[in-house]
Amino acid sequence: YKKDLDASANDEEYTRLQSNASRFGLKGEDELTADLSAVYQIEWGVDADQGLDTVDASGKVTNIEKITQRNRYVGIKSQQFGTVKIGKYDTYTKLAQGEIDLFNDFAGDMAFTIAGENRINNVIGYESPKFMDTQISLMTQTQDTVSTQAKPSKIKNGSSVSIVHQNEEMGLYVALASDFGIDGDTSLFRKRESNTLRLVGSYKIADLTLNALYSMSSAVVDT
Repeated sequence: YKKDLDASANDEEYTRLQSNASRFGLKGEDELTADLSAVYQIEWGVDADQGLDTVDASGKVTNIEKITQRNRYVGIKSQQFGTVKIGKYDTYTKLAQGEIDLFNDFAGDMAFTIAGENRINNVIGYESPKFMDTQISLMTQTQDTVSTQAKPSKIKNGSSVSIVHQNEEMGLYVALASDFGIDGDTSLFRKRESNTLRLVGSYKIADLTLNALYSMSSAVVDT
């Protein structure tokens, strides 16, 4: 918006109130039978400090409430066979980061530097039960979510997969995940359809935690 409305662009010293991550919603799990449970989540993000300034063609500034959709899904969880969820929520590549993003929801959030931090619409996901501290997850988008870059004859389902091993007793966390044809933000290249690979590792020794993440992303070329 207009530069003269931004105190930080004009004053050497100024005060600021920053809402990094204000959210509200519901999340739960309700038992249906001895083996089955219903799982659900619905969540919004809200700009709690000032809302959002918009500027029209005449230069008039209007402040509006900014409420954004976050994760929202319903599903069935089986203790024996795993969980199936439908809705809009984080890809399994994004979730594979675990807790290694130490600046999550702040200005240093890794979403500003690497690709793969996507929350996508119209998905069906499956999360296996944990076996020997290892879980496999798979997600696919339905075809009514159309990439703006794809030709009608080339429309494909975006998908996301991950395998995660977490041994809390040893302090070890390892994850390998990949997105295929996911249309989302990439920070460096803005919005595009991408294939993304992510390898994550974390090891805790006493009060010291060592974290590492390797990521590789490329644009999907429509031929």
